[in-house]
Amino acid sequence: MGQLEKAAEAAAVVAWDQVPELAGVMIHIEGEGLETVDYNFEATLHRRILLDQEKKRVEAELKEINEALLVEMLAADKKKVRLWDGMTFEVRSGRSPSKIEATMLLEMGVALETIQAATVEGREYQFVQVNKPKAAR
Repeated sequence: MGQLEKAAEAAAVVAWDQVPELAGVMIHIEGEGLETVDYNFEATLHRRILLDQEKKRVEAELKEINEALLVEMLAADKKKVRLWDGMTFEVRSGRSPSKIEATMLLEMGVALETIQAATVEGREYQFVQVNKPKAAR
């Protein structure tokens, strides 16, 4: 994305409470077999931010626990142990997928057109994201 596109995108961003479809919206949802829910954009967004922070905290704690358990399993020279209720705990290993480096192929003499013809476009997707202010990053 070039400078002009970035500037246009930045200019298009407005405060959420200035968007009539989002500001002050309270939707009351109810239906057969469904729980009655009051939906509010701001409250839902705040809840998402809190859940994301909690998720990061839990993931960091799990990483620490996993590292400690790995050390213990390796010290015991065990790959798999039986737990309770038929569960097992095991040390797994793997490798990230291999990838082809286009610059290396070019350096080896492969024509750019060949590389482009063999390149498969990634799938397009959408997601939501909360960004910290630039000063906080």
